[in-house]
Formats: sequence, structure tokens, C-alpha cells
Amino acid sequence: MVPLFHFCIKMRIDFGIYHSTIVYLFYA
Repeated sequence: MVPLFHFCIKMRIDFGIYHSTIVYLFYA
């Protein structure tokens, strides 16, 4: 349960960084 929880957190953080990068490039 704990490893899965950390995996979900990591995926959410990675997706957040990816989304932020796309938005930055779009508005740059």
C-alpha cells in the first residue's frame, strides 16, 4: 500500500511538472 501511494504521488508530481512545462512553452 505504501509503495503504491508513493508511486501515485511521484506520478502526480511528474505530471504536474510536465503540464507546467507545456503551459510555459505555450505562453512563452
